[in-house]
Amino acid sequence: MMRRGLITIAITAMTALLLGACAGGDDAGGVSDAATSEEAPIADDAYAYSSSAGEVADYDAKATNTIGMDRDLIVTIGLGLESTDAARTVAVINTLVANAGGLVTSSEIGYGDVMTGGEGWATMVVRIPPDQIDRFTAGLDDPATAARITSENRSSADVTDQLVELDVRIDNQRESVDAIRRLLDDAVALSDVVMLERELNDRQTELEVMLAQQAMLTDRVALATITIDIYAPGTTPQRSTGISDGFADGWGAFIGAGSRVIYLLAAASPFLGVLIAAGVVLGIIRRRR
Repeated sequence: MMRRGLITIAITAMTALLLGACAGGDDAGGVSDAATSEEAPIADDAYAYSSSAGEVADYDAKATNTIGMDRDLIVTIGLGLESTDAARTVAVINTLVANAGGLVTSSEIGYGDVMTGGEGWATMVVRIPPDQIDRFTAGLDDPATAARITSENRSSADVTDQLVELDVRIDNQRESVDAIRRLLDDAVALSDVVMLERELNDRQTELEVMLAQQAMLTDRVALATITIDIYAPGTTPQRSTGISDGFADGWGAFIGAGSRVIYLLAAASPFLGVLIAAGVVLGIIRRRR
């Protein structure tokens, strides 16, 4: 009779969990009803907005405020410089960048060989504040640089809405982390503590990923990226892929892959919870036998 009773309880519990997963409910404090009744629901997916009216209104308000405001733009520029003295041109560019409050992130320079008549060349990647771009490019056409601009292309990406969206998600995720911490402080049972610590770690990781995305976008908005190809008259620019290019590409791929993995784990969490609960119940039944 006891075995049949345990099996009945197991089936009832699994059915309730499955119904809860299908309904899309996410209650991190479900282990303790008393604690849950005092805490706000916690979003299950840090990359999707909660359906609560407050959070939607918060995002709508911030998005509306972006209308008419200064836009956050990621500016990228490519310049071609024809130079009769690559070393002199590079030195002047370094000075112009410093005066603009920027920095040189990478440079590859071939000074040429005077004995063999080899021509000098260089590829530089510099970053300067967007409001200093026109002044910087004007300085490149100065006779002091021993060079002239032969080509220029500019592009910009508007990330204003993306930063507003990240700001809202980060605020919501911080509230979610705080809620889990409060539940953890009130937890008594060991099983509750283990589950809440795992949940806290997952949500803290999601928060750190979003903060990294926000910092990366903010940095790229604050400083425009300018790639300068310097070459001798009658030659073509010599560009190569440097360490900074590989780092930038790798960082972008890491952020994208990390976001996707976290999203998939969050989406699968209700079903993983059901499987874990079923395994625990079956283990109890087997021990009773």
